Amino acid sequence: MYFWVPVPTGEASAEFTQRILEETGVVVLPGSALGAAGEGFFRIALTQDEARLDEAMERLTRVG
Repeated sequence: MYFWVPVPTGEASAEFTQRILEETGVVVLPGSALGAAGEGFFRIALTQDEARLDEAMERLTRVG
């Protein structure tokens, strides 16, 4: 299952997801990697166990 999340206004999805990786160590996919319609979003794959997903979500709340 995947969860699509909008990126902050004015940011490109590729740059925002790179910042997420650098600041949190969490890997997410920029929407632009899946075509022009995906720009403005990033995709989270819900493929880990619940504890690991909880940790990732906690880290994502700290993106500045």
